[in-house]
Amino acid sequence: MELEELKSIWKSSIPSFQPKDEEEIATMLTRNSVSIIDKLKRSVWFELIFTLIIGIAFLIYALTLPGGALKWTSVSILGIYLVYSFFYIQKIMFLNRFNTASENIRENLTALIGTLSGYLNFYRRSYTLLYPVFFCLSLLFISIERGTEQFLDHLLKPLTLF
Repeated sequence: MELEELKSIWKSSIPSFQPKDEEEIATMLTRNSVSIIDKLKRSVWFELIFTLIIGIAFLIYALTLPGGALKWTSVSILGIYLVYSFFYIQKIMFLNRFNTASENIRENLTALIGTLSGYLNFYRRSYTLLYPVFFCLSLLFISIERGTEQFLDHLLKPLTLF
């Protein structure tokens, strides 16, 4: 009984696969890829180019500054931008390792999950390290310029802490 019902449902249902005509396939082939990997690559390239442009601007700005905390902070920003550039290049290399086609779907998915996990760990590690390093460098340069006592007095004010 159930088998007959399943057969009738199977025969009466519209097939989910609808073949595409040649014109529709041709328009699909001419479009840009909407892959998430391609979007991530574009985003990382944009971040890299933006970082390089801002780094050049900071270099020009740092060269015009007199000595002091602001100059050393600007120089450290340049150093951080160099490290960020390295991280962006690493991200692009990680994203280039993603293989979207393979004969074995299970192996392909396992490899993609492993590569994505590595990419996310690298991304988390890079931002976990770089932001605190830059913050501490800025505090160090300010304390050197103001002097330790004046810096600590200013740092202990509630408004400064807020």
